[in-house]
Amino acid sequence: MSESSNYSKLTSDKELGDRLAEVKERISKITSLDSVRIICVTKGFPVETVQSMGELGVRDFGENYQQELSFKATIIGKDVNWHFIGAIQRSKLKKIVKVSSGIHSVSRISEIDELARLDYRGEVFLQVRSDEEVGRNGFQLEHIEEGVDLSRSVGLNLVGLMGVASITSGYRAPEFFRLVRGLCDTYGLKRCSMGMSDDFELALANGATDLRLGRALLGQRPSIGRGI
Repeated sequence: MSESSNYSKLTSDKELGDRLAEVKERISKITSLDSVRIICVTKGFPVETVQSMGELGVRDFGENYQQELSFKATIIGKDVNWHFIGAIQRSKLKKIVKVSSGIHSVSRISEIDELARLDYRGEVFLQVRSDEEVGRNGFQLEHIEEGVDLSRSVGLNLVGLMGVASITSGYRAPEFFRLVRGLCDTYGLKRCSMGMSDDFELALANGATDLRLGRALLGQRPSIGRGI
């Protein structure tokens, strides 16, 4: 028996259904469910979990690693939408674009150029950097406009911005979320990808449209690796 099969028995469909219902109830207390896209982050979870969530009506799934994304997309097929939400390695971008309906973590001018070269037609989100920590992904504030203008000029389907509130950020989470939402409004971008399991209600209250939820929907990630 595989490790993923062992894990699939630990979380029943009823438990997953209950978690999904609870998340939807929490969202509905803040805004209309119709205005929010729930992206179920399945990093580290087996294919069986994706299948179970799909049977519960979830159609959007997020992955952080190209190998895991490609594997699960091959098994599941085209019945769901895959969102790449992890740090981009340019050497793997060609494989990412083949299966992703949306890429939420475009963080550099070079990535915009490469997506254009690959003629990517899925949704593109530019990631806004939340602090000045060395190695942190995302566009610094002074470069957001350059990224937006270039994305549009090369014909990418730029739909929004993405942000991750950092505990080391100079912004507190509410301020950062408001900043990202304000930038979306400034540049006429309708979608705002921010909010995870620990802060999605705060993100919603400050204008999020796309939530990237792992633990809130699936429980703790198994310790068996990347679910492949």
